[in-house]
Amino acid sequence: MSILPATWDLPESIRKRVGQTAGRQRLIAEEGHVLVLLHELPSADATAERAARLFWRTPNGAYRSSGGDDRTIKPLRQHVERYLEAIDAIEDRLDRASSASDWFGILTDVAPLVRSTRNLARVLQELRDHVGADRDVIGVRDRAADAERAADLVHQWASQGLDYCTARSNEEQARLATYLGRASQRLNLVAAFTFPVTALGSFFGVNLASGLEHTAEPHLFWSLGAAALAIGLGLALRMPRIPSELVDAPRGAQKADGRPGR
Repeated sequence: MSILPATWDLPESIRKRVGQTAGRQRLIAEEGHVLVLLHELPSADATAERAARLFWRTPNGAYRSSGGDDRTIKPLRQHVERYLEAIDAIEDRLDRASSASDWFGILTDVAPLVRSTRNLARVLQELRDHVGADRDVIGVRDRAADAERAADLVHQWASQGLDYCTARSNEEQARLATYLGRASQRLNLVAAFTFPVTALGSFFGVNLASGLEHTAEPHLFWSLGAAALAIGLGLALRMPRIPSELVDAPRGAQKADGRPGR
């Protein structure tokens, strides 16, 4: 069963070229009749079958659409405008995008629109070439070109945002790794200095009499404890600090200034 409406009085040569599914977006011209086969807006399910939207231009310049009874070019213009509205809605999300998941979500949603608008603009350019200097057709063709360019720019900007987010994350990880390397080096130096003494003392059970065992008890004990804490605090203060931008940086990437315009 063909997707063409049974009530349309189309030449048989056109009906033979249209099957049961939408297929690709295209223009079919036979015996003065022009059939424009387009796709509805892509759904969120990338594997879903594309729904067809058909527009028929009769030899006398009247139009019919599969979505209504209007015999003007208005339904075709509205079809193109829906693409522009969908792209504008995705473009609004660019200002709120701050993480890799945000950028990837925008790319996922705009990618089908890039393909659809490219083919939409191509088909309407073919319609313009076929009918000649028809101002209504030229206007719709120009709007389709606007949709193609807008979708391409949103896709380009989202790709740049995701790349920037990835590069920023890699830079932060590299700087954090540098900090950890420096901290580990200093800790290793301290361990290398104290480990032989503590290891030998533990191995031989060394507990030498120093004469201080009962001197100023218990004040000497607390004094030595305070001195040990002071030395530890001094070592901690000499450790390299984690850069504040690594501590306070958001999980996502900050956007670069500016955005390519339409």
